[in-house]
Amino acid sequence: MTATPEYRQTWLVLGASSAVGRAFARQAAAADADIILAGRDREDLARTAEDVAIRGRGHVGVLDFDAADIASHAGFVAECRARARFLNVFVAVGAMPDQAEIDADFALA
Repeated sequence: MTATPEYRQTWLVLGASSAVGRAFARQAAAADADIILAGRDREDLARTAEDVAIRGRGHVGVLDFDAADIASHAGFVAECRARARFLNVFVAVGAMPDQAEIDADFALA
C-alpha cells in the first residue's frame, strides 16, 4: 500500500526484541513504513531501531512494553494512539512455562 499524507503506514511491533519481531520490523521499514518497536529490553530496542532506521525512510520509535504487566497496558495504548493515526500491529510475544511443568502437564505445551 502506498502511503499518502492522510494515511501513513505505521507498524507497532510487540516483542520487537525477538528475532521474529526484528525481522518483521526490517521488512516493514524496507517498505517505508513508520515503525514503533515495543518490548522489555530498552537497550536491545535502541540497537534494533538504529538498524531498522537505515533500511527505510520512515520514522522509527521505541516504547517500553511488558505483556505481563497488565496495569501498564492502558498507558501503553494511549501512547501508541498519540504516535499514529492508523496502526497495524505485529505480535511476537508469548509465554512458556518451565520445562518441568510442561513435562508434567501436556496441556501446558
